Amino acid sequence: VTVTGTDNCIGSSATAAFTIAKKQLDLPSGTYSANYDGKVQYPNVGALYTVEGVTNAGTHSVAVAIKDTSNYEWSAAASAAEKVVTFTISKVNTTLTITAPSTPYTASPYNKVTYESNVPGATVIYHYYSDAALTNKLSGAPVERGTYYVVAEIAETDNFTGIVTQAKEFTINKAAPTLSFGDYTADAWYQNNLKAQGIEYSATGIGGVVLNGSFSYDKETIKFAPADSLASQTVAISVTFTPTDANYRETTVSVNVCL
Repeated sequence: VTVTGTDNCIGSSATAAFTIAKKQLDLPSGTYSANYDGKVQYPNVGALYTVEGVTNAGTHSVAVAIKDTSNYEWSAAASAAEKVVTFTISKVNTTLTITAPSTPYTASPYNKVTYESNVPGATVIYHYYSDAALTNKLSGAPVERGTYYVVAEIAETDNFTGIVTQAKEFTINKAAPTLSFGDYTADAWYQNNLKAQGIEYSATGIGGVVLNGSFSYDKETIKFAPADSLASQTVAISVTFTPTDANYRETTVSVNVCL
């Protein structure tokens, strides 16, 4: 402290020590919570403290410390207590939607289901049924033609709730066979051979498998030229194949024959 001298007073100065005590802080109090987002999160305890961060859902005891220890210290009550706060991170409510389009028979297990979910990298399990009541569960994805139902499931995890979707209906439709015929379009093919042998044909399915069944065509559509005629004509004959394999549909094609 300094006093300035005047005409009647002599100036003087002196010093004195004083202390600014640290401000005492109590432990933060309150309810601290957040929703899981896959990132490190911190309870909002205020600017005077530092806290540990946590990621996973659950109730956590999070260590708390004073940020500026030069000017702040724990109160007596806080000093005697564990330096933690409770921080709860809630699980995310899982969302899951699926599509199951119908498809032709492929001789392989059905694999057309797609899904959308808010769970990153979710493990989705599909359950297949042959009835709308979901009482006849299949051992895996269906192969044969028919109408089926699929339900998708994501199991509960540490951070996400579990979910099971409503059933989606889909159909595996009959596939079209591939029909092959002899070459009857050349002039060298004679009507007598056609009369004696009939049309040569074959039917194959997925992967070239030979299909059994019956071929039929209307022989009355074959109008031969007179036996002594040198003229030729091309006739379109409608041929129908009826497979015995229920996964393939009846198919009708037109075959050109030179007569």
